[in-house]
Amino acid sequence: MEKNKVLIFTDAKKNNFTSRKYDLLFIKEDYPSYESYLLKNSFPKYIVYYNQITPLNFRTIFTKIPYDVVVVNGKDIYDIDKLLKDDVLLDDYNIFSGKKITSINKKNVEEIKRVMKDFLNISIQMIKAGYLKEENIDKIEDWIITFQEPILQLFVEYFKPETSNDSVTIEDEFLENPKFRKNILEVMLKVLANYLVNNDLFDTNKIRGKSWLDEDVWLNII
Repeated sequence: MEKNKVLIFTDAKKNNFTSRKYDLLFIKEDYPSYESYLLKNSFPKYIVYYNQITPLNFRTIFTKIPYDVVVVNGKDIYDIDKLLKDDVLLDDYNIFSGKKITSINKKNVEEIKRVMKDFLNISIQMIKAGYLKEENIDKIEDWIITFQEPILQLFVEYFKPETSNDSVTIEDEFLENPKFRKNILEVMLKVLANYLVNNDLFDTNKIRGKSWLDEDVWLNII
């Protein structure tokens, strides 16, 4: 039976690492090495890195990593069998799942909440611009329109919204197509609604009888 693959981002010597359960692959922790790897190989089961950032930080750098690949902070553990335990795996939270955060790492949880707050603020800007009504009555910040913010890059990689044809970029479609903008925003609000409720960050009694697509709900949520 083939072993699950673990891709390890490190400049440390390979003979520092041990595993009887996994097939270990090594690359330098930089973007060119990562891109080169992806051109030649399929995604592994796990990606392990060795610096101080959270798994979510890591994903904002390497945005093409799908969420069926688990990203793990190796800390100072080179025994990969010992490292890949349940409590560590919980740190790699899928921010688009809307599920309850189960990580017990305080720094990790704070980073997730910060990013989701940014995601909420982006959505509020779109609502105020009239996107739910397929209008364009207010200007939103340029970095949102170009989808260059890491959270929006992750969003595009995760949901892969389809443009009117293959020659049209996400940015151009977003600028020109009111229906496309509305669809993008509705998906964002669905993610946020599930996230807020499942993490006890919003009292649903406040919106009893209302839809999560009502503008008033979101304009009064912050």
